[in-house]
Amino acid sequence: MLATQCISQQATLGWNQFLRGRISKLWRQFYSYFKALADPNGDIWTKKLVLALWAHTESLWKNRNAKVHGGTVEEQKRREKDALCLRVEEAYAAYTEDNFIIPRTIA
Repeated sequence: MLATQCISQQATLGWNQFLRGRISKLWRQFYSYFKALADPNGDIWTKKLVLALWAHTESLWKNRNAKVHGGTVEEQKRREKDALCLRVEEAYAAYTEDNFIIPRTIA
């Protein structure tokens, strides 16, 4: 019954809030009910949970960032160079189609 109340209250608060570290106070009661002897201070458990969520979120962000921008400086430079080469090729293709094209900016 206590688990159902925790889930219900967290659903009211929002599970996205849970992932941001804003968890229902009922989770501490739920934990204390089952682990009172091992960890009498539920605040430590909630702190560890929030820190674990942050660490997991950071690892997801770093992984995604490495895939989008490159994991190393060399890979970042290569991707930037590839993007620049693509822009140059597109500019030449546009000029080939219309010799009178004048770019609005040089950037």
